[in-house]
Amino acid sequence: MIKKLAVLVLLLGVFQMRSSYGQSIEELLISGDYSNLTLKEVLEDLSSRYQIPMYFKDTWLTAEKISIHFKEVSLHEVLQRLVNATNLNFAILYGNTVIMARETDLSKEFSQDYYIKKNLRESFFQQAQWPANTELINLGDKNNVSADVESVLTGKITDGRNDDALAGATILVKDLNLSTTSDELGQFSISLTNGLHMVEISMLGFESRSFGLNVMNTASWQIELFPEATQLDEVLITGTDDVSNIKSASLGITRLSPINIKQMSVFLGEPDVIKSLLTLPGVSTVGEGASGFNVRGGNIDQNLIMQDDALMFNSSHALGFFSVFNADIIKEVTLLKGHIPAQYGGRVSSVLDVQLKGNNYQDTQVKGGIGILSSRLAVETPLIKDLTSLVLAGRMSYADWVLRLAKKQDIKNSSLAFYDLNGKYLSDWEKREHGTFGLQQPRQVHL
Repeated sequence: MIKKLAVLVLLLGVFQMRSSYGQSIEELLISGDYSNLTLKEVLEDLSSRYQIPMYFKDTWLTAEKISIHFKEVSLHEVLQRLVNATNLNFAILYGNTVIMARETDLSKEFSQDYYIKKNLRESFFQQAQWPANTELINLGDKNNVSADVESVLTGKITDGRNDDALAGATILVKDLNLSTTSDELGQFSISLTNGLHMVEISMLGFESRSFGLNVMNTASWQIELFPEATQLDEVLITGTDDVSNIKSASLGITRLSPINIKQMSVFLGEPDVIKSLLTLPGVSTVGEGASGFNVRGGNIDQNLIMQDDALMFNSSHALGFFSVFNADIIKEVTLLKGHIPAQYGGRVSSVLDVQLKGNNYQDTQVKGGIGILSSRLAVETPLIKDLTSLVLAGRMSYADWVLRLAKKQDIKNSSLAFYDLNGKYLSDWEKREHGTFGLQQPRQVHL
């Protein structure tokens, strides 16, 4: 056993060094004249003069003196003459390395061809990234191995908790890109060339296992898989239920988000809250050029319009062509047109409640737009992170050029220019006190 291990260690050392030598030593022509030297001295001199890596164990070489002469002969012939009449043998691996050992040990373990092919597989494992939980397993009898033989590997995959057979488990041989699955009894069969293979066993709901298999001949193998507990990251779902209006006990309530408002068709591409309301059932206007909106036949003054709980007396600019609400800073729009709670003062037609953004305590956001009739800009920013937030927004129109196209002089001399400013400040000191301050400053010119 010690001899076998010595050979294996010697061969593995060679495989680690093979990449350092590129030229084939079998092409060398060797000359030498040695007299009354030991075999070790001859080998060391050849190794030194011709830069030939040679591996052997001192105890394998005899101390007997030899004399030998050769001129421009191949390395194979030189080595053969040196081992004649001894119990040694040699192997030339990869055309650049010589191994010398006892003939019985060298031939009993594995053939030279086996080690060459085996090491080719080892190079694959060295370059591949092995999973951290890889297990190394030898399968078969190593005293009866040939690299040219294809062995049949059979096995059974079971549940590690109760030994139940696992059907549908995947057996993947990564280095050969070969796979198979277990049957209803958990059994599988696959043909593999003798040598090292990287194998992964996996199944949905179970932990994957990785193995480095050293297949030496036909063998049977049993694998246990254990259930895998997968921890998922937190999923936070926000939004409004599409059927919330149906399920709600309060009927006649409609909510619009900024996305809903901007997706609707609007006048010359300008997002408009009031124009979006006109698409809802029961909401109308007397016509273009009229400000405000009517709900179920009511008058304009029968609507309560609020922005962040502040009363708004007018809902539009420039004869109803523009809403007073800046769509870039709107958080939610709620229209109550059925049962109106008493807290809103008993309005006859509807209540329009517009809530602005303002709870951004983390980062700065800037939004804006340039249109053919107006431009707008909105900024949300925390003044003190996690404590205070500020929203500033402004709009300005330059729609007078449209009036200049009219033929009537009184229309040409009119103006649709306006601007409005919005500001909102929120504080949340130590998460105990909450304060809000809002400002809106419009200026407009009517016909």
